[in-house]
Amino acid sequence: MTGRPRSHAAPAGSRFSPRAPGCENRIAEPAANPYLYYASQIHAGLDGLRREFEPPAPYDAPYETEAPSLPANLTDAIALTRTDEALRKAFGDRF
Repeated sequence: MTGRPRSHAAPAGSRFSPRAPGCENRIAEPAANPYLYYASQIHAGLDGLRREFEPPAPYDAPYETEAPSLPANLTDAIALTRTDEALRKAFGDRF
């Protein structure tokens, strides 16, 4: 990552030193419950590790790269979450 552009969703590293560990998460919706938000990301990441998913290749031009779209609104996001087996297993069917 060059220049730490704001378009990176979850940049890793430190702006003070390239050797310092750190990760910043810029994906969150300000109205989201932070506890559920981070818990869902942790469970999704653990599910990806268990299933041995390969992460996509990094890219420097996120707005020029073909990638799957995120849900466009809350209704679509809820519908997608209800079909996600890993999240339902982690949080239960009532979630």
